[in-house]
Amino acid sequence: MSQFYCSTSGRICKEFSQNCPVRPLHPALLWELTDLVVALMTILNIVVLLIRTSDIIVETRRYLGQEH
Repeated sequence: MSQFYCSTSGRICKEFSQNCPVRPLHPALLWELTDLVVALMTILNIVVLLIRTSDIIVETRRYLGQEH
């Protein structure tokens, strides 16, 4: 029984699967790399968001400290 690769989530699906777009197994590496890039970009966005949030907190404390 041959297996086909599901590009949407990175799971390997059975042939003629209903819930999955069917793609041959050989471009699986390409889809894995795409999933990896998406995951890395998500992590990078979270890190940038945390850095900006901490900068905002520091600036707010500095501003409140000058007020008193």
